[in-house]
Amino acid sequence: MNKKENVYETIVCKMNERESFGEIIIRKNFEKLKTPQQKIIESEMRHRRVIAKETGRIIPDKDPNLIGNFDESGNPQGIFEMYFEGKQDNGDFKGIIEDCYGTATFGGHVSETKIIFHKHYIPEKSSVNAARGGIIYEGEYNPFLDCYFGEYSFNDHPRVKHPFLLTQDLSLFS
Repeated sequence: MNKKENVYETIVCKMNERESFGEIIIRKNFEKLKTPQQKIIESEMRHRRVIAKETGRIIPDKDPNLIGNFDESGNPQGIFEMYFEGKQDNGDFKGIIEDCYGTATFGGHVSETKIIFHKHYIPEKSSVNAARGGIIYEGEYNPFLDCYFGEYSFNDHPRVKHPFLLTQDLSLFS
């Protein structure tokens, strides 16, 4: 048995001196052990990262209502696509977000000058690395660039802010 396999270390747990209980694979970054279903999800997320890098999109064959990036360096891994499932005349909206961490629900409000929405990853459809608490996005519309620019924060760390960009212009990311 190899002591190292890529970034993994294999540890053999023994019930006693003569009997091997089995192998436990532990990532060096202490990632949680995954169920078979979670392995399928993680494989899909790796595929999404490749597609995002190649095309600037998460799901290239669907047309999102809005597309954005929450990575301040512009890394394709930060791309997210918003699909509205309901938008009311008063500006309230809700729907699904697809990104490299999984599938999330969102709800919020948009006006001519501002947008605010809350994002919650669906655990059964998201990576173990996806945020488990809610994420709050707040941005202002820039008419010159036809984009919303703003900040997002995690519910469990509301004072720590991160930039994001959101637009209807799909060509901005291709």
